[in-house]
Amino acid sequence: MYKRRLTTIICLLFILLTFGCNTNNSYFDIDKFSKATAYYDDKQYEKAFELFYELAQKGNSKAQGHVGVQYNEGQGVEKNAVKAVYWLEKAAENGETAAMALLGSIYTVGTDIPKDCGKGLYWYNKGVDSGDSYSMYKLSAAYKVGVCVEKNINKSNDYLIKASSRPDKYGLLSKGIVLYEGLDGKTDYHQAKEIFEKIDSFNDHFGSYFLSMMYLYGHGVKVDKEKSFNLLIRSSNLGNPLADYSIAVRYMRGKTVARDYKKTFYYAKKSERYVSASAYLLGLLYELGYGMPINIDMAKRWYRQAIARGNERAKNRLAALNRTQ
Repeated sequence: MYKRRLTTIICLLFILLTFGCNTNNSYFDIDKFSKATAYYDDKQYEKAFELFYELAQKGNSKAQGHVGVQYNEGQGVEKNAVKAVYWLEKAAENGETAAMALLGSIYTVGTDIPKDCGKGLYWYNKGVDSGDSYSMYKLSAAYKVGVCVEKNINKSNDYLIKASSRPDKYGLLSKGIVLYEGLDGKTDYHQAKEIFEKIDSFNDHFGSYFLSMMYLYGHGVKVDKEKSFNLLIRSSNLGNPLADYSIAVRYMRGKTVARDYKKTFYYAKKSERYVSASAYLLGLLYELGYGMPINIDMAKRWYRQAIARGNERAKNRLAALNRTQ
C-alpha cells in the first residue's frame, strides 16, 4: 500500500516538474488526479473514471487521455470506440504523446472503428516528432510487417534504434530488442536479458514476452520450454495479445504442452481483436472441426476478419474454401 502511494506521488511530482500545474490549457487538480490515479492502479475503474472524466471536461489533457483509454478498454465504463477516439484526440491535440501512439494504433488496426491509415500514420509521426519512444516503437512494428506502409525492414530498424535512445520505459525496451536482434551490429543477449528482466519487474507484459522467446530458442540462456511457457502465461495475464496468440499456437501444436483445442480457442478468441493471426486460427478451428463441430460459415467469417487486417494465410484458406463450394 505504502509502496503504491509512494509510486503515485513520484509520478505526480514528475508530471508537475515536467508540465507545471496548468499548461497547454490543461486544468490540473493534483488532489483529484492523485485520487483518480490511485483508484485506477487499484483497478477500481468506475471510481477512477468518474474523477478522470470530471477533470477531462475541465481541460486536463492527462485526464482526457485516461478517459480515452478507459472507453477504449471498457474499464469502469461501457466500451465505446467513438468516445475513446474523441477523448484521445483531445489529449493528443493538447500534447499528450501517449494518446498520439494509441490513436495511431487504433486507426491502423481498425478493429473497432473503420481503418484509416492516413490518420493512423499522422498520429504516429506526430508522436515521433514529439520524441515519443512508444510512437517510434509502434511505427517500427508497422514497417516490419507492412501495416499501412510498405514493408521496409531498414526503416523498421531505424525507428527502433531511434527509440532506443530515449530515457523511458519504451526506450529501454527498444534498446533491449536492438541488443537482442543485433540491429546496431552487435548482439548482446546478456544485456538484453537484463533489460527484459527490468521491464518485467515493472509488471510490463513486454518483458516476460521477450524473456519467453529467449528461453524457447536458447538465446543467451539454456533452452527451457517450460519456463518459456510460464513466462508467456505471465505476459498474457499482464495483457499481451501476442502472448495469447503464442499460447494458442502451442496448445494447438501440442509440442511443449499437451494439445488442447479448447484452450487454443480461448486464447485465440482473447487476442483476435489485436492479432490477425488469431482470427486466422479461429477460422482454421471452425474449418477443420478441431475441438468443435465443423462450421464453414464461421470459418469464412473469421478468415474475412483476418484478411481485413492483411493476413495472407487467411486469404489463401478462404479462396480454397470458395473453390470447393
